[in-house]
Amino acid sequence: TPEPFGAGPDGVVVGGDSAGGALAAVVARRARDERRDVRGQLLIYPVTDLPADRESYRRYAQGCGLTRGGMELYWRSYMGSRGLVADPDAPPDVLLHARDVVRSSGARPVHCLWLTAESTDAGDRRPVLLHAAERRDHALTRLPIILLVDDDEDHLFVAERAIGRAGVQAKLCMARDGKEALRVLDQETASDSGGPVALVMLDLRMPGMSGLDMLRRVRADERTRGVPVVVISSSDRPDEVRECYAEGANSYVVKRYDDGSPGTYLADVARYWVELNEWPEPLGAPVREPEAD
Repeated sequence: TPEPFGAGPDGVVVGGDSAGGALAAVVARRARDERRDVRGQLLIYPVTDLPADRESYRRYAQGCGLTRGGMELYWRSYMGSRGLVADPDAPPDVLLHARDVVRSSGARPVHCLWLTAESTDAGDRRPVLLHAAERRDHALTRLPIILLVDDDEDHLFVAERAIGRAGVQAKLCMARDGKEALRVLDQETASDSGGPVALVMLDLRMPGMSGLDMLRRVRADERTRGVPVVVISSSDRPDEVRECYAEGANSYVVKRYDDGSPGTYLADVARYWVELNEWPEPLGAPVREPEAD
C-alpha cells in the first residue's frame, strides 16, 4: 500500500525484483516526467544495466544459472528491434497481461494462465492459453537439466534462444570445454535440490579436453553413464560418427544453419529427450538393483 510512503489514495508505489525491478524503474521515470504521484520505489536486485565488459560479467560468465550469454539473450528479448542500446526509458518489446482462469477438462479442473500479448510497436493483441503440466511425480517438480557443451559462444547463444523459444521446460547449463562440463555434471549429480540431468549436448572439437574424451569419462562413471549424450558437431565424417557411437553416444547430429529459424533442430533434440523420450524409471529416480534370488 502507498500509505507508509505518505501517498494518498491516488498515490502509487512501484516495485519489482530482477526484470520486474527494471520495469518498475521505467514506470517510475515515466511517472515522474508525467508529474504523476509516485511516492516510492522498491527495487530488489533490479536489472538496469546492459551486459558490459565489467569484472562481474567476466568472472561469472560461465557455468549454471545466469550466464553472460543468458543475460544478453534476455536483454535482446526485452529490447526487441531496438537491439542492445542504452535507453533507460525503453519498454519491453512485448507486454503481457495475465489473469488466472480455470478451465474444465473432463471431471477435473485444469489450472491455466491466460496471456494477452500486446506488441508495443503494432498495438495488436492476441490471446495465448498455456496449460499447466500435471504433477505426476515429485521428481518432476524440479526442472530437468540440459548441459550445453561447446566453445563456440555463437552456437551456445543460438541453442539457448531456440530452446527457450520452443518452450522446453528445462534448466540450461553451459560449459566451454570437457573439464568444465565434468565439473558441472559432478555438481548437479551430487545435488539433492536440483533436477536430474536429462541431456548433454556435446561438441567434439574443443580446447583442452575434447568432446570424445569427455564422453569416455561420462560413460566410465557409474553416476553419469546413463545420462543421454547427443553429439552436436560440424563434422559428418563417417569414422567420427562410428567412434562416437562406439564410445556410448546416444545420437549424433550435424550442425546446420537456417537463417529463417536458427537453432530449431537443437530445440527439437532437446524436446525429444526432455519431453518425448520414455524412461524406465521416473526421470531422476535412483536406479534399483535387481533383487537376488
